[in-house]
Amino acid sequence: MAQQEIRVGFIGSGYIARQHAEALREVEGVRFSACMDMSEERAQQLAAFTGGRATASLEEAVEESEVLWVCTPPKHHRAQVVTCLEAGRHVYCEKPLATTVEDGRAIAAAAEGSEALAAIGFNFRFHEPWRKCKELLEAGDLGKPMMFLCQRVGLGATGGWRRDADELCGMTIESLSHNIDLLRFLLGDVASASAHVMVDPDQLEFDICVAATLKLRSGAVAGMQATWASAVPATRHGVVGSAATALIEGPSQFEFDCLRVAQRDDEGERVYRFALPANPSRAACEHFIAAVRGETPLEIPIADGFRALEVSAAMLASAEQGGAAVAVDSRG
Repeated sequence: MAQQEIRVGFIGSGYIARQHAEALREVEGVRFSACMDMSEERAQQLAAFTGGRATASLEEAVEESEVLWVCTPPKHHRAQVVTCLEAGRHVYCEKPLATTVEDGRAIAAAAEGSEALAAIGFNFRFHEPWRKCKELLEAGDLGKPMMFLCQRVGLGATGGWRRDADELCGMTIESLSHNIDLLRFLLGDVASASAHVMVDPDQLEFDICVAATLKLRSGAVAGMQATWASAVPATRHGVVGSAATALIEGPSQFEFDCLRVAQRDDEGERVYRFALPANPSRAACEHFIAAVRGETPLEIPIADGFRALEVSAAMLASAEQGGAAVAVDSRG
């Protein structure tokens, strides 16, 4: 049986929108409607790729679509996502949710008050190594979780909107949101954060290095080291449990293809190998369309984007206070 057609539009038609469009082209029943961007060239390019209509009007994109992919810089998310939800449209919002807790809370409130579905673009939690690690945790194979590890270094954000004075968004909020979400996906909410950040010497308002210690509500702790300034790339995440340790590794900041598991009382090590996805957004895109169709519960609600933003904000507040622990405000 053919799937019911769903009209999908884009708000923002740049690089990340193209990645999502490539994934959505593989989903049966998706028809592209509007491709909105303030740049006529970007809108036309995405429209040519999808078969949708290029427009500079947010209102037209909302009117012509049932589901909107919001792929603009996070400073604009509040106005755009709230407009979509107030019109009763389902929304998939790229991460991070916003650049300020105030804007994030407003978006989360709009999502809570809407009958439409609202998702945040945390696509990594759909990748196989993370699903397998979650499975091991829930089965009790690792024992009681004691610590989450995150080492993520490489070059990044050397240009583009992140460094634009009008769009500025440093690593702690923008890119580390993925890693914070993976921590929450595996081990739950964060209670407090202690952090230090380093800024780019050539752009003092732009943070590019983060070292943080987080205390989780479960009592476990997390250590995060991340930078956009390293010419040598490395990525490693893991969970240290009372019975075993699981480490997830990959060839870059955004790729994970290996899960290593070792028991405390066993000299051997289990190694799980996974194929890297051709499109890192595909599984999350497919999931959201399935959720819109009522085929599966939504796993990445906007509320998770707000929770990650709260943690980032606590890290930055801690850094301003010399690394003192700052409570994560989870009032919603």
